[in-house]
Amino acid sequence: MENPGSKDRNPATPGTLSPEAAKALGRRLRQRISGLRVSISAALAPTPSGAVVVGIEEGEASEDVLTMRAALLQYLESNSTTGGKFLEWLQGHLPISSSSEEPYVWILRGLPTTGVEREIARCKLGQWVARFLDNEPEIHRPGQRPDQIIHNLLMLAASLAPLPELISSLNCLFNRLVDNPAALDREYRGFSMAASLRTAMVENATGGSKEIAAKIRAITTGRANEEIDIIEVLGRVNTN
Repeated sequence: MENPGSKDRNPATPGTLSPEAAKALGRRLRQRISGLRVSISAALAPTPSGAVVVGIEEGEASEDVLTMRAALLQYLESNSTTGGKFLEWLQGHLPISSSSEEPYVWILRGLPTTGVEREIARCKLGQWVARFLDNEPEIHRPGQRPDQIIHNLLMLAASLAPLPELISSLNCLFNRLVDNPAALDREYRGFSMAASLRTAMVENATGGSKEIAAKIRAITTGRANEEIDIIEVLGRVNTN
């Protein structure tokens, strides 16, 4: 009986792989290693206010990153008017193998790494985020996981900042929440909408961090029209 795997053995040297099998094994190992080799710029580096900036060197992108990048660029070039696919991504239905990381992290990884192409894609993606925020997700509760969608939209808004469209949409969202303060108490995986909104607003420079935190705190305490002092610790955030 033929020994399983004997076809991969090198007949000239018993017990060794044939050149073809060795090359195939090498390709598989390189694919696995490329998914693990993350440079410093590829690390998920929190900004002072908590947003995540993702950068992956072109030569070190894993198969999942390349798949996400191809899907994102195709979507941004499609001039879609419905946003259905983007909505699915925000709920975790991504065109990659399963991941425990939030969708916005992978969507950001899908952006080109450098140059004009990245800037164009960043602006187009920011326009989609602004469009979804303008659709009043805190009221209409889109998809099957609305809190996850809102959290990921706000984290994208923070990480793509600053963009004029995002600044306008975030300010409109804030003004709507004055009349709907209960929405700020909703949470997704321990992140309140208030915290996510504050991060997005700070990153888009819609005001000093203390001013923004004061405004959001005023909504949650029912004193949106009053001038109040900051009591809570803001952490490491940039201030104007």
